[in-house]
Amino acid sequence: MSSTDHHHLPPLPSYVTPSAKVCAVVRLYLAVEDDLSAAQLQTVGAHVQLCPDCAREQQVFRRVSLLVATLAAVHLSERVDRAVMTAIAAREQQNDVHAPRHSPAALRPRRFRWVISLGSVAALFALALSASLFWLSGGFQGHQSTTLELPANLSWNSYVLYHTQTTMGSQGEYYQVTSYQDMADHQTYLQIATPGKLNVVIVENTQKSLGLDMMHHVAQWNVQDWDSNDPSLFDLDSLRHDLHTGYVVYQGKTSFEGHEVYRIRYPNGYILLLDMHYMPVNILVEHNDTSQGKPIYNVLRWLHPSQVSSSLWNMTIPDSFTMGNLPSKP
Repeated sequence: MSSTDHHHLPPLPSYVTPSAKVCAVVRLYLAVEDDLSAAQLQTVGAHVQLCPDCAREQQVFRRVSLLVATLAAVHLSERVDRAVMTAIAAREQQNDVHAPRHSPAALRPRRFRWVISLGSVAALFALALSASLFWLSGGFQGHQSTTLELPANLSWNSYVLYHTQTTMGSQGEYYQVTSYQDMADHQTYLQIATPGKLNVVIVENTQKSLGLDMMHHVAQWNVQDWDSNDPSLFDLDSLRHDLHTGYVVYQGKTSFEGHEVYRIRYPNGYILLLDMHYMPVNILVEHNDTSQGKPIYNVLRWLHPSQVSSSLWNMTIPDSFTMGNLPSKP
């Protein structure tokens, strides 16, 4: 491919600071680095110097090019060439009617002169076809799915997770949820309140839970179903397992409240955001398949245990309380 054949690629950004969108475009150009113009090489090189992820991608492409260059020459058959062009043309017809069109002839690559094994032909064919179809199908959305490796020594256990949330109840009334979770001891303090109508506190550990109706001075042991959050979203072992098995999808880096974050999508539509130290900063929930999502928590902080009063975990029933049943969950 010559430098004049790049009209079907997105234009290179004028800025090179790493972001999900910039990285996605630069990596398309890395795949054809040998054919870039001097100006394109300068822009791509400036970005790679600032982005470790794209630098690794560049090394992968260069290794593949080096391996292929050591192979002897042979023509690929006209049948393979026609199959690639037919597949691209068929996929192009499925695109949005407003998307720019390019004829198969305009997208036709130069014929390669490589001697490669049948398995290598299949692999290179799949790689080239996947890259072409990704762009033609509008696959570029500002996020690029790759893999996310959590550091082996990463731990959340030395913190207390604090967050607040405003939620609508079944009767259409809003209530405030305040939560403290000791990540090491698996203790939880939860307060659900609506001014003048409801004030319930739940204290829970691995053996039992205690509910306190602070307005009516009623206590109840072994309270259930008051915390609607999925605890696995803040379970580091579960996150490692889900990333390893592909149950969750890493969608690349993005920005949240002015800071760069990793974006991890769950099948239920929840999106976990991690900061650059791999600590959760919020969870988004998708609405009408929007790409950004709405934050679940008003505030989410990681606190040192010394910042939290030990009285939060106290499961002693106050003298003024009587045993009974908590009011229904809103």
